[in-house]
Amino acid sequence: MKSKFPVLVVIFVIPFTVLGVILVKLSGGRPNTRQCEVQMTKIVRAAASESLKHSGMLPQSFQALSNSISPEVLICPADRARQQASSWDAFNGEQTTYTLHPRDDSRHPVYIKCRMHKQVGFYDGTVGKKRK
Repeated sequence: MKSKFPVLVVIFVIPFTVLGVILVKLSGGRPNTRQCEVQMTKIVRAAASESLKHSGMLPQSFQALSNSISPEVLICPADRARQQASSWDAFNGEQTTYTLHPRDDSRHPVYIKCRMHKQVGFYDGTVGKKRK
């Protein structure tokens, strides 16, 4: 009696694998892109809120946002290499996927970048791909 295993593989495994690849491509090509955007939006909005308290000056470090956000949002969901800080006291600058670019300069509207997705957060509070 022949095994039905190879037939089952062809019928179920291969189509679902192909479907998974297609869905990843359609969703932007990288896992957790949407959650990354949500986290970056939180960071940019917290920075905007803090700037209102300091004559429009944006925070120069993530620690300056400690009253507005938790350190958990500083690691992109796709970043498996970094370990989250349990508190702001335990946080150091290496425990983040995101990089700050705090310039008050209209020629450089990017405030934050994600190392995993290459997305950026702009001074105006929006998040997405870099504008030309």
